[in-house]
Amino acid sequence: MSTQTTTSPFATRTQETLSTLADAGQMKILQTLDSPMEAIVTMIDADGSRCERICMCSNNYLGLANHPAVVEAGIEALKKYGAGTASVRFICGTFAPHLTLEKTIATYMGTEAAYTFVSCWKPKPSSPPSANPATSSSPTNSTTPASSTRCA
Repeated sequence: MSTQTTTSPFATRTQETLSTLADAGQMKILQTLDSPMEAIVTMIDADGSRCERICMCSNNYLGLANHPAVVEAGIEALKKYGAGTASVRFICGTFAPHLTLEKTIATYMGTEAAYTFVSCWKPKPSSPPSANPATSSSPTNSTTPASSTRCA
């Protein structure tokens, strides 16, 4: 009995798509964070090395992500509400703190209402480049971290 290795059309197309994205500089490489979110963070590179980087890519605009009062409020929220709904709010529901936050934002901004996206999703829907190869264009990634360069 002979053993023959074949590559499926799916595997071939997937590798071609990934190569195209990498060659165009559009491949998203996940970064491993090994410290609290601050202006300078510790990252773990693919080879296991650790280095400090200036973090210019987080949503920690006010520098409060590791503030003791914010951490304590997070602990209290975990005790009261658990670890989350395990899905997005339009499927599982909205927690009361989201409504409180949105009312506060709307009042501050002088608007009728506000809506927060707690999962970093943009309100503009998009589809992956493989959804329709005949019509899809190159994806844009506005969330590519500025700290994605390797340490020297």
